[in-house]
Amino acid sequence: MIELIIWILIYGTIEGVTEWLPVSSTGHLIIFESFWKPDSSLFTDSFLDFLRVVIQLGAVIAVFLLYRKRLNPFSSRLTENGKKKVWKNWIRIVVGCIPAGIAGVFFSDFFDENLYTWQVVALALAIYGILFIVVENKNRRRKKKYSSMEDIPIKVAFIIGLIQVLSLIPGTSRSGVTILAGLILGASRVAAADFTFSMAIPIMAGASLVKILKFFRAGNTFTGKQIIVLAAALFVSFVVSMFAVKLIKKYISRRNFKPFGYYRIALAVIITAVAFIFPGVLPGSAKAPSKYGLPDYIEEDYLSENEYSRPGTPLLQVKDIVIHYTANPGTSAKQNRNYFEGLSKQSPEDPTYASSNFIIGTEGEILAVVPIDEIAYCSNNRNNDTISIENCHPDETGKFTDETYASLVKLTAWLCDRYGLGPDNVIRHYDVTGKLCPLYFVEHEDAWETFKDDVQTQIDSLNETED
Repeated sequence: MIELIIWILIYGTIEGVTEWLPVSSTGHLIIFESFWKPDSSLFTDSFLDFLRVVIQLGAVIAVFLLYRKRLNPFSSRLTENGKKKVWKNWIRIVVGCIPAGIAGVFFSDFFDENLYTWQVVALALAIYGILFIVVENKNRRRKKKYSSMEDIPIKVAFIIGLIQVLSLIPGTSRSGVTILAGLILGASRVAAADFTFSMAIPIMAGASLVKILKFFRAGNTFTGKQIIVLAAALFVSFVVSMFAVKLIKKYISRRNFKPFGYYRIALAVIITAVAFIFPGVLPGSAKAPSKYGLPDYIEEDYLSENEYSRPGTPLLQVKDIVIHYTANPGTSAKQNRNYFEGLSKQSPEDPTYASSNFIIGTEGEILAVVPIDEIAYCSNNRNNDTISIENCHPDETGKFTDETYASLVKLTAWLCDRYGLGPDNVIRHYDVTGKLCPLYFVEHEDAWETFKDDVQTQIDSLNETED
């Protein structure tokens, strides 16, 4: 418990400070996460990805409170002229947020999936670090056009918003790229920072909302402990941000951003060094070998040990591979994995025992949820000498998508090759208990035979590659 409290305090502090400094909160968080993740059953990949974004809400609330006099048009303390200025600030903010908002909706997943690597983060850190140094050197001789946020024209606000789209690239730093844009376009450091911090409110709140919707739409749920972690991290981020923003504003009123440029370059060097010294630790590094020797196309997301879905009982022999289909059409691999995890919290009065070694989703993703050297509760009296594969499917016919089928052939062949088995050792749940599972392969015997032929072809291909 003490370890978890310390982790939350550090994590929330990193977010609360680096979110507002032009140094990339992502760059700092990936290093911290890579080296310290207290409990893998608590900090699953999906929860950590969710936490990394939604923790920003704490920082957003802090900024809104600090800027409330300039952003609350309903304040009774404002004159009519003052209220007009506040509404104009919101027009600037909204106009500046439109480009990044649109780009985030359509391209954020692409950037996360394809650019969230240490190489991209380090490169972005270094490039913008150099830019800060260059821009500040030139700014010494340049007269400032806009001394406050209220002086920034709507057109300039939109241009800054366009440049802000670059912040979708991990390691860029949203605050960093928008402050740079403001400086280049003639804003003072204070004006650029004020506008950047104000734009963060709708941008970060919107990003958090999108992440929340995607999290639940993918079938993810929270455990009680995860809710506590999330709430605590949000609170720490809020408190730290309150102090951090005040200190940053005080600093930039007297000094320039060059030290942050040097810091970014140093951090890029550190990340690069870490990637080479500790292979497989950072995102985008060569994946560390699986403890169980699984291929790298399989995501390992193991259940916590419990008597209902992962008893931890050793699997001493593997005679057959059993093919199943999930009970609920249209569910994802993650949803079924979370269902198995949820069984650990059920009442012992009328318990359900269920799990599988692997789950394949409708998009072909493969989750390993019970280690292959442990028994899973999936094949009744054959649990002690078989490995089970659950397959998701889109509708009542039970027919797998092409992506699921391809992954099933690939995984089954690999398991057969590993344990010296052949297609005759690949059976249906139906062959064990008579249950209509997997339904499509029971009702279409020809499809089942074709599947086994495809497995044999894949096994032959694996043997040729090994030769």
